[in-house]
Amino acid sequence: MPSIERDPTPFLCIAENPRNHPRPRNSKLHRDAMQKNFPDGWNPPKKLSREAMEGLRELHHLDKEKFSTPVLAEKFRISPEAVRRILKSKWEQPKEKREKLAERDRQHASLTRLKERLKERMEADRLTAERTGQAIGVSSKDRFTFQ
Repeated sequence: MPSIERDPTPFLCIAENPRNHPRPRNSKLHRDAMQKNFPDGWNPPKKLSREAMEGLRELHHLDKEKFSTPVLAEKFRISPEAVRRILKSKWEQPKEKREKLAERDRQHASLTRLKERLKERMEADRLTAERTGQAIGVSSKDRFTFQ
C-alpha cells in the first residue's frame, strides 16, 4: 500500500496573504483595547440613519484615499471607531423590509401634508371670522330642537 505524503502546512494555501488575516495575538490585543476603551460595550452617542451609513460606505468605496476613516469621522461627526465598524459591516436590510419602510414613509409624508393643509384652512377660516364678525359654519337657519 503506497503511503500518502501530507503537506506539513495544509492551511497556508487558504490564506494567500497572511497579513490580511488577523493573528490570534493581534485579535486579543484589539479585543483588550476595545474593552479598555468601551468597558460597557459599544454604544455610540450619535447614531446614523441607514441612508447615511450607505452614503458613508459609497464615499469610502468611491475613493479610499480621499475618504479615509478619519476624514469620514470628521465629516459625519462620529468617532473613527464608528466609521470603522460601519465600513466593516456588510449587513443590508432585506428588500421587503426596505419597501415596507419606504411605503410607511410615503404615507407619513402624505398625512403630514394633509395636516398642514387642514391647519392652514382652519387658520384662514379663523381670520375670516375675525374680519367679518361671523362664526364660520353657523347659519341663521340652524335651530336647536329639544324633545
